[in-house]
Amino acid sequence: MKELDDKLISTARLILWPLKASHAAGMFYGLNDANGYDFTPDICPLDVAALAERYKRLESRRSASFSRSVTQRTKRLPEKV
Repeated sequence: MKELDDKLISTARLILWPLKASHAAGMFYGLNDANGYDFTPDICPLDVAALAERYKRLESRRSASFSRSVTQRTKRLPEKV
């Protein structure tokens, strides 16, 4: 499974990137709307640093119990050439 963990998954319309702490700055604006958390137990990130710290923990690619491999991904649209 390790070979898939760091691999981009892409189609003509979408790219899925393995989530990394370096993505936090680009994702913060969209995740900073408290209304988006009305139906989830999560809260919006306080700042980019807090989001980067969370993503850094997720970079381990392990579940909270360390019993499973888990890869979180972020999506992006392909750049138009």
